[in-house]
Amino acid sequence: MTDKVMIVVEGDLYGKLLAKAFEEKGYGVCAVLNKGEDAIEIALQEKPKAILMDFLLQGDLTGVETAHIIQADHKTPIVFLKNRLANDRLFMVEGEGVQTIITKRKAPAEIVTAVDKAVRLN
Repeated sequence: MTDKVMIVVEGDLYGKLLAKAFEEKGYGVCAVLNKGEDAIEIALQEKPKAILMDFLLQGDLTGVETAHIIQADHKTPIVFLKNRLANDRLFMVEGEGVQTIITKRKAPAEIVTAVDKAVRLN
């Protein structure tokens, strides 16, 4: 059975690029989403092995708020993506099941590697 990941990022094109990188490494991608509300619903249904989450999302919820709600029901490891503006939000993710935080400037293959480590730790 292929491990499934869920990608929750602000940009659709960036999400598709990441999904392709995960699929090339043998992961299944259960969803590529840009709203926290949708991510909560899909995470509860699909129970992905890991979630790649952006701090800023479309919709009413931030990535941190979304992670908190998902973690209350299912302890899925979460890897957060940060950009240079997100440094002030790093303290907010403590206790949210966060395995690591990686910058968006990394190559997609490096981001997949970070998620792979989170999966292996659980």
